[in-house]
Amino acid sequence: AGGDEVYKIVAGTTLTISNLNSGAGTVGQQSSIKTIATHGNSILAAGDNGVRFSTDGGVNWLTKTPPAGTVNSVDFDANDNNIMYLSISGYTNGNKIYKSTDGGANFTNISGDLPNIVMKEVLFKQNQNSEYLFAATELGVYFISNGGANCKRLGTGMPMLDVKDID
Repeated sequence: AGGDEVYKIVAGTTLTISNLNSGAGTVGQQSSIKTIATHGNSILAAGDNGVRFSTDGGVNWLTKTPPAGTVNSVDFDANDNNIMYLSISGYTNGNKIYKSTDGGANFTNISGDLPNIVMKEVLFKQNQNSEYLFAATELGVYFISNGGANCKRLGTGMPMLDVKDID
């Protein structure tokens, strides 16, 4: 869970909530965590204080180096934690989706021919032989292949609507 920090919620006979102290958010500022992605025991979180990654369920966190801009969505390859994706919010043309192949030390712009619209969420399709990304945007969902070289809007006849979440 997010909000002002990354929290782990465990439901049992009682509900246990613990702060994982990622450093990505600011305790007391309700919306300082922008996005969280989890696969297995690994967690990637972005917030007002940057991007953090944990491979041990939030016990230890590593700081990642995102490109300039506000990171509003993250995802990563569950089979190779060196491969990470993030989206940047806003209307800066060509500044939309980035990929890291070195665990977040460096990111490469793979925005390709995406239109200049606001990205809401980037989703990496897990366990495939090829790279498949989906981007929820303010004008529908886009499919991204070939490292960003080819971006296509999904949905024949789908209205141009604000898609905030995809799974």
